[in-house]
Amino acid sequence: HRHRGEYGLAQAYSEQANKTFAQTGDHRGQIRSFYNLTCVFLDQGLLAKSLQTNLAGLALADAGHDRKWQAFLNTQLGITSTHLGEYARARQYLREGLRWAVASGDQPSVGHAYSGIGDLYRAQGQWAEAQRNYEQDAANYQRMRDEGGILYEDINIGDMLVAGKRMANQHSIGFLSVQYAVYLIG
Repeated sequence: HRHRGEYGLAQAYSEQANKTFAQTGDHRGQIRSFYNLTCVFLDQGLLAKSLQTNLAGLALADAGHDRKWQAFLNTQLGITSTHLGEYARARQYLREGLRWAVASGDQPSVGHAYSGIGDLYRAQGQWAEAQRNYEQDAANYQRMRDEGGILYEDINIGDMLVAGKRMANQHSIGFLSVQYAVYLIG
């Protein structure tokens, strides 16, 4: 439901699933439902609720030493921190997410981390670094033979190429303007 923008239904189903998983002692299922709720809240711009839910899921993942979910939830904390403009904190969570993803050997977790790092650099206007991380994610999707993921990152890479050229053109125009002003004064 979340991918169709049906947030009310996605939230209701995820909350019910979370209660059921808690009652049955299925910690992995409960972590998964916390992750889904985290994304539901983030997609709606409810950043405080997203952080709170994410931290609850991460506490369970940490307690169970579940590397895959430690990777996903640390990465998601980084993504939410990027949305909040807390770039130093985002970088810390994203690096931790990537570390856990590599340690777990879970390719979707690795890709999620590279994409989140790319988004962090994009938010800071560091186009080349963003592009490099999106390229890492695209290579990861190629290893998984995930055409949709490759296409998604190809779009991000294209955006970074355009942004980088736009910035280079602005620097050139600025330099030419200064040269022209010096010529007029001189």
